[in-house]
Amino acid sequence: MIDDFTRVVIKNLEEARRARVDSLIAGGSDLGAYKYGCGEIHGLDIAIAEIRAVQEKAEHNHDTDD
Repeated sequence: MIDDFTRVVIKNLEEARRARVDSLIAGGSDLGAYKYGCGEIHGLDIAIAEIRAVQEKAEHNHDTDD
């Protein structure tokens, strides 16, 4: 169940990240909006990495419980 949950959450976060990247690539943002968008992307990268790390730790703990 945790695998399904993390897969869906990571997929949604990656889609949100991709949308923000596409928006920045399209241009038209002033410097402040560009910096803000970069911060959002960075935050999403951190969230994705943290979820993956927790998932790996849970899988490792599950493997040692057997």
